[in-house]
Amino acid sequence: MLYTIPSERTVLVTKNPCLYPGDIRKLEAVDVKLLRHCMRDCIVFPTTGSRPHSDQISGSDLDGDQYWVYWGKDLNIDKPIEPLTHSTATKLTVSKITNEMVIDYVLDTIERNCYSIIADVHTVVADRIEKGTTSKECVELATLFYRAIDSPKTGETIDMNRVYELKYQFCKSFPRFMMKFDQSYYESLSIIENLYLKAKSIALKKKDMYDRYQITSARQTKVPVLSGVISNSELSYIQYLLLIKSFLTSNLGTLFRLPTQHETC
Repeated sequence: MLYTIPSERTVLVTKNPCLYPGDIRKLEAVDVKLLRHCMRDCIVFPTTGSRPHSDQISGSDLDGDQYWVYWGKDLNIDKPIEPLTHSTATKLTVSKITNEMVIDYVLDTIERNCYSIIADVHTVVADRIEKGTTSKECVELATLFYRAIDSPKTGETIDMNRVYELKYQFCKSFPRFMMKFDQSYYESLSIIENLYLKAKSIALKKKDMYDRYQITSARQTKVPVLSGVISNSELSYIQYLLLIKSFLTSNLGTLFRLPTQHETC
């Protein structure tokens, strides 16, 4: 569905991931009629000004970034926070790139998996410290995160010592909304906790989980099947789905060892 943003309307713009409040910019939308015929589902930034708007948004370098644009009236920022100043790492150069170097670098990038670690620690620290995402610790983590995102292009190896130091200090337990139920967790007082509980209450009002993950092929078979066997199959299927989702969203390294459904039963 295509939307038309009214001209001269204040909009909020950011891109995911957004770890610092200053990454959310409050801008004025302008309707350029000459661009209507060729521009769809994109945002065009001006080229004038002391600093590009894209650079103010987590140091974005416009290499396929996806932006979130909001022009409604329910969400507003009264006092915009100044964006961070992002330092660009010097790109590593070599005289000749071999296939072995490319393979080693890709495997090393996947194995380090520093993005999710930094993001998790940032979430916990922001929840525990009074200043939240504007605290010194969170600013450090946000800066490291943005450098880590660019590391595949720059070749920079991120020093994780400070991250592990903050993880040891703050991550003895996790806020409940992070859903790390295999770890110690606590009830957070943040708005994210309220949103999590609201979403959970809505989910509980829906039909039973089995109805949403029915194995229709088992029900269509001509061979008589006991209802208890079907329930066990459905339960195993649900567990398998949740396990795969956990692998895909938490640790890229585990993609090299995905268990089969048989192994999860």
